[in-house]
Amino acid sequence: MLRSIASLIVFAIYLQAASAQDTTWVRAYQAVADEIIEHALADSSTFERLAYLTDTFGPRFSGSENLEQAIDWIVAEMQADGLENVRKEEVLVPHWVRGAESLTLLSPREADMQILGLGGSIGTPPEGIEGDVLVVNSFDELRERAAEAAGKIILYNVAFTSYGPTVQYRTNGAAEAAKVGAIASLVRSVGPSSLYTPHTGVMRYQDDVPQIPAAAVTIEDAMMMQRMQDRGQAVRVRLKMEAEKVDSAQVEEVNKLLKGLNAEIEIANQEYARGVYVPSEENGHGTVFNIPEQGDTDEQMLGRERSITKEDSRETVEGAMLRLHSFIKERERTGDTDTYAYTMAVSQRDHLMDMRVANVKEDLAFAEVGRLQLLMFGEAISAERAEKLGRDEVIFETGYGPSGLPHIGTFGEVARTTMVRQAFHLLAPEKKSRLICFSDDMDGLRKVPDNIPNGDLLAEHLDKPLTAVPDPFEKYDSFAHHNNARLQAFLDSFGFDYEFISATAHYQSGAFDATLLKVLEKYQAVLDIILPSLGEERRQTYSPFLPICPTSGKVLMVAIEPVDMAAGTVRYKHPDSGAEMETRVTGGACKLQWKADWAMRWAALEVDYEMAGKDLSESVKLSSRITKALGHTPPEGFSYELFLDENGEKISKSKGNGLTIEEWLTYAPQESLSLYMFQAPRKAKRLYFDVIPKAVDEYVTFVDKFAAMDEAQKLTNPAFHIHNGGVPQSASPVSFALLLNLVSASNAENKDVLWGFIDTYAPGTTAETHPFLDRLTDYALAYYRDFVAPNKTYRAASEAEKTALDDLLARLEALPHDADGETIQTEVYATGMAHFEENLRGWFQALYEILLGQSQGPRFGSFAALYGLQKTCALIAAGRDGKLLSA
Repeated sequence: MLRSIASLIVFAIYLQAASAQDTTWVRAYQAVADEIIEHALADSSTFERLAYLTDTFGPRFSGSENLEQAIDWIVAEMQADGLENVRKEEVLVPHWVRGAESLTLLSPREADMQILGLGGSIGTPPEGIEGDVLVVNSFDELRERAAEAAGKIILYNVAFTSYGPTVQYRTNGAAEAAKVGAIASLVRSVGPSSLYTPHTGVMRYQDDVPQIPAAAVTIEDAMMMQRMQDRGQAVRVRLKMEAEKVDSAQVEEVNKLLKGLNAEIEIANQEYARGVYVPSEENGHGTVFNIPEQGDTDEQMLGRERSITKEDSRETVEGAMLRLHSFIKERERTGDTDTYAYTMAVSQRDHLMDMRVANVKEDLAFAEVGRLQLLMFGEAISAERAEKLGRDEVIFETGYGPSGLPHIGTFGEVARTTMVRQAFHLLAPEKKSRLICFSDDMDGLRKVPDNIPNGDLLAEHLDKPLTAVPDPFEKYDSFAHHNNARLQAFLDSFGFDYEFISATAHYQSGAFDATLLKVLEKYQAVLDIILPSLGEERRQTYSPFLPICPTSGKVLMVAIEPVDMAAGTVRYKHPDSGAEMETRVTGGACKLQWKADWAMRWAALEVDYEMAGKDLSESVKLSSRITKALGHTPPEGFSYELFLDENGEKISKSKGNGLTIEEWLTYAPQESLSLYMFQAPRKAKRLYFDVIPKAVDEYVTFVDKFAAMDEAQKLTNPAFHIHNGGVPQSASPVSFALLLNLVSASNAENKDVLWGFIDTYAPGTTAETHPFLDRLTDYALAYYRDFVAPNKTYRAASEAEKTALDDLLARLEALPHDADGETIQTEVYATGMAHFEENLRGWFQALYEILLGQSQGPRFGSFAALYGLQKTCALIAAGRDGKLLSA
């Protein structure tokens, strides 16, 4: 008899995935873990559920309608199983479409062959590509036969040995083939067997190498073409592929927090993650998979999951939680997208990373394990780097362009870099450091932002340095001064330790002169780095130096010619008058183009670390090469994903879309904003008002857990990094979501009303004992007023729902008036099972829509306990009778 299958199953999972860490404490549970696994495999419901998924939804590419429908079904099934906190999280994923494709053998005979385009490949022209095939067995052979390869289609016929050595031909084959002038790349399917079925997978292109189409062929066809070539026969084929990458699609991954009925699955103060991959990347229907390296089958994985969710566990081991995640992309990732799975925090000591991570383990460790800064920064910027460079101080930098009002992304970069800097001092406390916030305020104003007053005033000053453009708000000396001051005010309010540097001041003071002369000395080397990245027309006029016009004051984008390297002078033709002009490059008479400017700054300021948005990944590479050309070591860094507005568009200073810093801080505390910046930096996140409540409540959870953690675990807690170790004792006994729903149900217009409910719910809790909660009441009132109230829509209960509400009302009225949230939740759940067993999700949604006028809400039992059982019963009766419809 299994005492607590819902709890102990975690140990079974853990035993299979734990690696080189100390897991002695777990080993005592090996026998019962084996018993649990045996129990799970004896149940055929797993296979039935898996078969339904694959039969009903078929292929499930990221971004596809099939995947969206599959995710909705998964959510409904989990909720029907009684899982709590099931949610869908939006993830911006590359949306690559395979389209129609074909491969036709033309010589020595005509025949159609099976292919599958590799994920991320470009397509061919509509008429296809026709060419002779060169079969090679390795990259070395390709390079040896490079003279034969130009203009041909390369086929890598590499026999499968093991995955690692063989898959490189699929991943890098197209790039290597393009280097020798090939027009397309084919790869023998990576696997030990075929049955005339090609197997696809991800491929990658390389910078500065032409992109050519790439596809997988069957093992049989690869061997056949090898034999033909060995006989001396000319092998000629026609390849057609409609593959293309479309705009990134917003897809939802499923997160669920597993709990037994009325009991969390908790083990030894740890938090564990379990992952399962949902899409199918091939043309077949596919199944989910998990940890093939450990021998798990899909049925085993889902069998364990099913066992957890179906048992009525009343016992837990105190302290930890099991989280399951369904991931939505792997094979379809394209470009330099290098994270396709997101997992929640796990213990630093007992790290469970039991998901298929292919080649992105470091990214997962950085992005989601909670040790974000320590793992990412421990090797990238270490004390050894500073010693190697002969310096006692490490320089961190963030940069922004004040061409528009500073947005929340600018703040985020400073916040994240500050956390990295703090973590560095944990690793190397003996080292000094500085954080530079650099404003590129000498850049020319290229367009007038959409979100400022007096736009016509700025239009008269286009192309002038931002420090020479009037302030449209008429408060500061220039538009740049206004934006610089605004950013610094926010940074100061958060207590950041930084040094603000103005590009204009540094250029004009001569602080950059020595490095500018070095750029001029390496002028041709800089051109050789930049020009290949530009179009033909732009190459004709590109110059790393941008002269400042002595008459108009504009930043001129003109071709220049070095005159005297030692004196630091250049010559150019004025774009308006055509006059030959000569100027020095120092003292603020010139500034540098963006990529060269970034490199010059890194060299001049000796920057050791700077993170950047993913949109600047190519700029980082080019600027790093320029930095090396100048004789300096480029900084280490990290590429983070961009913030998007509610429409999935990139946040822009000139558009003013997305959230501003002021807007977030109107509706939530600054700690929640810091947490939002901390989490999932490699995940493209929508930044709009709906994300605020979740961020607040996650912060509260992390703070409340902190005190009970040991010292090692505390480093995994985001609150540690938000507060630099000085985490408050307690945040709030009431969640922000509960407060919002309390405001909604009570029609509270001031915080005194809210505190009346709070005092009943948590006696002894006051504004003095919980100042953070006191702040939350103000934010809840503001958020409800501006975002919830205008969108509330109550609906009438159906006859079946009225019957269920009557049942729930009778159950709750039979409870003692001081029943706690768990007791109330049990009755709510039991009512749903009695009336809507096949649609439990619909039952909870009905409660929110009928009683609160919204489609979702907090845990209903907790809400009822806070609102008061008597008032909750009155609310249920009013909703049943339709009396809330006029609210």
